[in-house]
Amino acid sequence: MMSDTQEKDPQRAPGLRNNPWVRQRNVNIRWFLSLCVCACILLIVARQMRWDVGPLPALLSVLPWAGVMCAGIALLAWRLRMSSVAVVALIVTLAVAYLWAPAFTVNEQATPIVGAPTLRLMSFNCMGNPATIGALARAAQADSVDVLAVVEAVPFIHRDLANSALSTLFKYRYLTADDQVGIWSRRPLSDVSSLPMGFVGKAARVRIGGSTLTLLAVHPRSPRYTQAAQWRHDQSQLMGIVREQPAGPLVVAGDFNMTRDNDAFRDYLNNGFVDAADINGKGWKGTWSYGPDNWALVAIDHFLGRGVHMSHFDTVVIDGSDHRAIVSDIQVGG
Repeated sequence: MMSDTQEKDPQRAPGLRNNPWVRQRNVNIRWFLSLCVCACILLIVARQMRWDVGPLPALLSVLPWAGVMCAGIALLAWRLRMSSVAVVALIVTLAVAYLWAPAFTVNEQATPIVGAPTLRLMSFNCMGNPATIGALARAAQADSVDVLAVVEAVPFIHRDLANSALSTLFKYRYLTADDQVGIWSRRPLSDVSSLPMGFVGKAARVRIGGSTLTLLAVHPRSPRYTQAAQWRHDQSQLMGIVREQPAGPLVVAGDFNMTRDNDAFRDYLNNGFVDAADINGKGWKGTWSYGPDNWALVAIDHFLGRGVHMSHFDTVVIDGSDHRAIVSDIQVGG
């Protein structure tokens, strides 16, 4: 008769334990789980060593999900009595949690300044799809947006943009005929210009109370496939332009094609910027979606601010795009 232990855990029954097929299966499972954990370790090392070659910049976008995977591996390995794999997977999970802790922590710079004027800013990648324009206008009106930055506003949809409700909502706009980034505003825009970069971008200044905010709306190229070198060039060029901006309140907004695990993102933090999502404890909210259910799994759209308070952060679903719009309240002073 089998013991209670053997009935509860068939793998420990003498017949199965000595079965060559079972032993080989367990070896294969151990190797597979170990390789998955090693892949996550590689991503952590790449992040900390600031490696951005080949596919690594794109792969780093899934680091938090790799951490979730390692948590599952730790549980499975423990159940299968693969204690060494379970311990390493748990350590990797805790390492990812430590790296991502700031994304869940509300910062004092997210605290609204009582009585200070507020500018509500929205940024959106419309994917060059005219079908997004109506939904975008409705979302901007519902959220009482003061300034709207739109990227991938390709020339063939400019007429749709001009004839949309955006023209009624926003009295001022800056969108050149051959460009793909536009800025719409309820308030007057000054010093508008196209950024001198190899990719698209716009600059404008807008008043918030007695202060002037500089806004850069940007869209560097993606690091996917063979574009890592172009991506590095765009990010370096953009950081150079950011550093040339005069002292004072500054927000860089748009689809950056980078996550908080990319070295380029941490360059902003090292230069005195904060991310609106992070400081509001919502750095985990995805802005770019894919998959059958259109899940937003990766945060590549950002508001990066210097010399400002960015209270409130949220994402908005706009039909027709694989990006979420992002919204934040900008204040100066305090």
